[in-house]
Amino acid sequence: AVVEAEMFRDTFLIGPLLSFLTSPMTKVFEYRVTGSLANPKSEPRFIPKFLLLPLRPFQTIREFLTPDKSAPEKK
Repeated sequence: AVVEAEMFRDTFLIGPLLSFLTSPMTKVFEYRVTGSLANPKSEPRFIPKFLLLPLRPFQTIREFLTPDKSAPEKK
């Protein structure tokens, strides 16, 4: 699935104006959602992942420290 966020869309009174002014930014907030309903995974479509690493330091550290479950285990 592809999810796109519209900023300020439902804000009282000034929402439609702010939504119109920020409409060029909606593609920046477009995400691709994959995986199952129990374990969804989202990733931005138009922003490279390495640019987002400084914005979410705890999640980045957690991703580096947890082993990849899809990789086969070595015996």
